[in-house]
Amino acid sequence: MKIGRWPRHGSWFLRLGAEAPAAAHIPCGQSYLTKTQADGRKAELLIAAASRQPFDIETGLPLAELRKRQEEQNSVTWYQHGRNYVEARWDGAPAKTRTTWADAPASVTFELVKSKTGMPDKLLVRRALYSWALNVNRWTDEPPADVARALSWVARNSVDVSELADPKIVRRLLAAISVKLDGTKAAAPTVLRKRRILNHVLGRAIEDGLLTANPLPSVQWQPPRTEEEVDPEYVMSPEQAAAMLDAVGRQGRRGPRLVAFFGCMYYAGMRPGEVVHLRKDRCVLPAEGWGKLNLNGNSPRVGSSWTDSGASHDPRGLKHRAEAAPRPVPIPPELVKLVPDDPHPASNAVPAATPRMAKRLFLMPLPP
Repeated sequence: MKIGRWPRHGSWFLRLGAEAPAAAHIPCGQSYLTKTQADGRKAELLIAAASRQPFDIETGLPLAELRKRQEEQNSVTWYQHGRNYVEARWDGAPAKTRTTWADAPASVTFELVKSKTGMPDKLLVRRALYSWALNVNRWTDEPPADVARALSWVARNSVDVSELADPKIVRRLLAAISVKLDGTKAAAPTVLRKRRILNHVLGRAIEDGLLTANPLPSVQWQPPRTEEEVDPEYVMSPEQAAAMLDAVGRQGRRGPRLVAFFGCMYYAGMRPGEVVHLRKDRCVLPAEGWGKLNLNGNSPRVGSSWTDSGASHDPRGLKHRAEAAPRPVPIPPELVKLVPDDPHPASNAVPAATPRMAKRLFLMPLPP
């Protein structure tokens, strides 16, 4: 090794090989402000050589040091990885699915930090992560000042993804999804859903070369039990259903359509989004006897910031079916009588001042 001094700017250099020419572009050369710093670096390399550590030929650095530098250069924080994950899967995904992708990382990111010193209010951080940091549609919008400060704090303090190889960090992640923001126990289905999503997020980290293995299975954790049976105490009885439909029927001009809306959910077992998506031409309503609803889509209300169109509802195919696959549903005479022949009669018309109401109520009119 050779220590010398640059004649022009006076800094000191360290180069491997005593016969190496003093050219600035030569690999393995390093510059230091003082000769003491150069001597200290030379001593480190001599110690590494004396301990028989392998060196990289091109850079002249010990392989252990080189690998550490490369890891630091390629390191990605958990916060940034979460954003990369949702961005990679965003295009073409259902809006409701996007919310679940954002919900799971947002539930744990404020716990996976190096220090909680100066941490903003937890509710604010959670809202900032879910509604802004992990919502690709809002990345071009200017967030409020408090949201921007909260996200800046998370970005500075988030742990690197590589640190999740530590079981202690993984236990913090699992603990975070097991409770609500107020510290109370989270519902078992919610915990299991978030764990499935986070397992996929960590799988993506392996694909990106940020982890060598998924750390979740290596940590002992007892998943919460879920009840498969339906509790009869929570199922509406026919008498309760009749009373409920009678009550919603008295809600002004919207009453008749609300009766049909909730009647479809009770008698036909339809999801709210399926009822919203239902059209008049998909209904078979005989004068007597059983009828049929030919379901062909689902329009759940998600929120305008999550959909590609900017509308509150996100029209999609039926859940767990091919995009255009229909599902015929027989309906009893009781429901046949509830479904209106005219979805928008003059007596039940939506005021012009609230045109969006027509899109959110039962049986939207056919497009022209």
